[in-house]
Order: sequence, then structure tokens, then C-alpha cells
Amino acid sequence: MALTINSFHDGNLTSVEVGEGTAALGLKHLDGRRFSFKLAGVEALSINDFREGNIVLGLHEVTGPQFEATGFSPGDIRASLHLLFTPPHPDAAQSYHDDHNALLDRQVERLRSGAMRLVILDPAHGADLLAFCASTRLIALDISG
Repeated sequence: MALTINSFHDGNLTSVEVGEGTAALGLKHLDGRRFSFKLAGVEALSINDFREGNIVLGLHEVTGPQFEATGFSPGDIRASLHLLFTPPHPDAAQSYHDDHNALLDRQVERLRSGAMRLVILDPAHGADLLAFCASTRLIALDISG
């Protein structure tokens, strides 16, 4: 299944904190509420174009046997995994390419089984993010002080 996380459309990615096997995304909803989106068991993470004023188009979590029914094709998922798990150099021996394809097949199966999650942050402006992790948790932050 794929979930759209708390409808952060037009909200902001305000921070990223990365630890050993963990990551925490600071998120600000369009209405001003703040959240921490915690990722655990992180095996791969890619963030590009992080800047001041990162605007979220969509934040999705993909896992389970029916993720295709939610608009993410197997090709979309495989392309995301290809970005996360660096392929061998084009001139490398075919066996390295075969091993990489087998790795991607195993990661897709881990997603289908529900053992792993693929987190996709599509930007309207700024950072795009991909993460392959075991679990996630969205925490509302108390901003009352």
C-alpha cells in the first residue's frame, strides 16, 4: 500500500537529522503545525537540492503487496531503488550488473512483504528525498512552548 503522509502538500521540509540507521525529517504543515517524521532501520537515504524554503508536493510511504494500485508502478519503484542503491559502472563486468539487478529484485520483494518502506518526498521546490527503511513514525510536535 502507499500512504500519503498527513497531506503535507504545500508544507515545508524544514530539517533533516541523520544518525546511524535513523533519520528524522522536520515538517511544517501548511496550517503551521510542526511534525517530526522518524525513520528507523534506514538502509539507504538520498536527499538532493535541500535549501531554504523546501516546499513539499507530496510525501508518500510505499509498502505492501498492492502498492501498484495506488499509482506507483513497479517501474517507478525500481527507478527509485536504482537511485538509492548505486549501480555498478557501465563498463563493469556483466556479473556486477546481474548482482545489482538481483539486489533490486530483493528490495522490491522486501517492500511487497511489508518488511520495508520506501519513503518518497516529491518537491514543489527544493529537496527531493528517497529513503528505504524498516519503519516510520509521524510525531506531532508541541509548539505551544
